[in-house]
Amino acid sequence: PSSACIKDIKKWNLIHDAPQQSGNIISGKEAIVLLLHDSVVELTSIVCATFLVWCLSLPMKGNDFSTIPYRLSCAMIPAILSLHFQRKSSHHHDSSSNDMQETSALSSSCLSASSVVDATTALTLEDLRGDDATASPLVITRHFPVILVFHMIVSISLWFMQFQNQQHQRNIEMVDKLKQDLLEAKKAKLDKKKR
Repeated sequence: PSSACIKDIKKWNLIHDAPQQSGNIISGKEAIVLLLHDSVVELTSIVCATFLVWCLSLPMKGNDFSTIPYRLSCAMIPAILSLHFQRKSSHHHDSSSNDMQETSALSSSCLSASSVVDATTALTLEDLRGDDATASPLVITRHFPVILVFHMIVSISLWFMQFQNQQHQRNIEMVDKLKQDLLEAKKAKLDKKKR
């Protein structure tokens, strides 16, 4: 989505580069804000992935579900889901208008959040598409955040490792108990012989 946003900003500035429309140019600072606003789901997903990688880099201490990085990554999930569905519903709501041919280019683009671009400034699909009349409409689909699948895989892997670790500890305890029982039996046998 960020590459499409950059293209939209460049085309907007190219179209509105005339001296009489100099107030409609999107500045570099505003372009960065638009990119960040448009990519908030992706940025939140990167933060969640960072927490998961941090969790996976720590040594296993028996219960990895209680580590701070794992808890932080879990805390990010509701934010990612709500931002994703909010963006998806707002893009769907904006693109469902009857006059999609004229104004929907802005509603599906990151330019809709710009202070330079307002409701009185109409940018048509033909303006953003340029000379290519056969190009498809500029509707950017938001896919389900992949980080949630990654988080599920990490969670299942951590659970499986924790389960295996508990089984391993149980087996070690059984071997230690058997060793202790054998030593006690051997000691009792030696004590019997001495009598």
